[in-house]
Amino acid sequence: MLLDARDLEEGAVLETDVCIVGAGAAGITLATELRGSGLDVVLLESGGRKDEPETHRLYDGPFEGPFEKDNYCLDSRCRFFGGTTNRWTGTCRPFDDIDFEHRPWVHLSGWPIRRDGLDDYFTRAAEVLDSPVFREHRGDGQLTPHNTLSEDGKPGRLVPKAMYRSQPVVRFGKKYRQVLEEADDLRVILHANVTELVANAPGNAVTEARIAVLCGPRVTLRAKRFVVATGGVENARLLLASNSVIPGGLGNQHGNLGRYFMDHARLRVVGHLMWTGPKPKGSLGQRIRSEISSAPKWFYIMYSPSTEVQRREQMLNCGFRLMGSQVGHVDPLTVDAHRLAAAVDRHPGGPGLREAAPKTAFKGIKFYIEHTPNRESRVMLDDTLDPLGKPRTRVRWRISDSDVDQIYRTLDLLGREVGAASRGRLRITVDRDRIFQEQGFLGSHPMGTTRMTDDPKRGVVDPDCRVHGLGNLYVAGSSVFPTGGFANPTMTLVALALRLADHLKATPA
Repeated sequence: MLLDARDLEEGAVLETDVCIVGAGAAGITLATELRGSGLDVVLLESGGRKDEPETHRLYDGPFEGPFEKDNYCLDSRCRFFGGTTNRWTGTCRPFDDIDFEHRPWVHLSGWPIRRDGLDDYFTRAAEVLDSPVFREHRGDGQLTPHNTLSEDGKPGRLVPKAMYRSQPVVRFGKKYRQVLEEADDLRVILHANVTELVANAPGNAVTEARIAVLCGPRVTLRAKRFVVATGGVENARLLLASNSVIPGGLGNQHGNLGRYFMDHARLRVVGHLMWTGPKPKGSLGQRIRSEISSAPKWFYIMYSPSTEVQRREQMLNCGFRLMGSQVGHVDPLTVDAHRLAAAVDRHPGGPGLREAAPKTAFKGIKFYIEHTPNRESRVMLDDTLDPLGKPRTRVRWRISDSDVDQIYRTLDLLGREVGAASRGRLRITVDRDRIFQEQGFLGSHPMGTTRMTDDPKRGVVDPDCRVHGLGNLYVAGSSVFPTGGFANPTMTLVALALRLADHLKATPA
């Protein structure tokens, strides 16, 4: 059932079993999975069915970082039914095994859940995201939801990894609207801005959500369980602003709420691959079109330091793409999608870097970078108020010298790989001291602000995504990620939402 909070009476009180705040990828996944479970569910959405400027401006708030950015949330998020999937490119990939591990060289690394425990959820997430072909078919018929190919089945220094795309790109509001409308045990309420989650007097449970409508009524929703699914920034903001009973906000007893904000730092062009052999003949555009015109459109390739290299050289995870064709500059590592897919079918162990490489020219390198969890990178409440009378969000992003070192160490690996092929040389074109000011931007993947830990002193939610110290409050979305890997977060956050749905169905209120 689809309702509008503008039609409710002032002071109305609603009741339900499960209240989900936020109708983006995580919230809609959770709501659809709870259908038919015997639970009554209410899904609250701040916006309407389409973008509305006055609602979108509720994201307005300052950003502090190493490069100029007017407003992080205004520029990168969507605040209407379907959330930021309304502008999503469809790119998805599960996080790598090593992303879940404790890495002694990465501060606060290690998820409290195992990567292999999510395999079934990644398979289900691929169906939710209309990306069922994200898995490589191995010779034994098994499906593996990740891809770390190396030469002759042996670890290489750099390995190609497939970044998958939903086909077509899933807009959750469009794809799942009819399903949600027709559900008898589910109410979707649009234009319902949750301004606070109110805890009971002992401070161990949430009793109600206070809802405000722009130029409309204020109502109350009481529920047995609450799930916050408003995104990596807004999840922290709502919990911080829910401070009328517990000073400092819900789940902030150890001062971790809103801290360890992460995004995928990206760099556009940091160097050129210089061809040292004979220059290729003919139009490069014609060459590229002829080589990949028959390639499937559901993935593209990035390169990453292998797991073994990351461990041996104590590196963060990262990925890079080769971009910007230019005649005379040939990259011997490039693997086009069509040849990679064919090689995987022929050789379950995976093709080598040079075995599958067509001669395609590239002049630029785009990085997607994991960075170390940093306590000073954080989401805070600003001193200014929004039109609903709640503090705006202030986002502070910090990058460390060691994270910059990661970029240059990866470039060194790339240079060595090119040199070993005796096909070219790498020339770095960006000054280290100004690398982010000149080429940096963020990937619109906010993560980490309600991080998942076994120890309440080190995070905000437990392995079931329940807020430490609160028996009926959960968080869904990328804000629970303890570390960020380099892959787009959508498939992993959907897998975790499916896992949370199973938990709610199996656990009495």
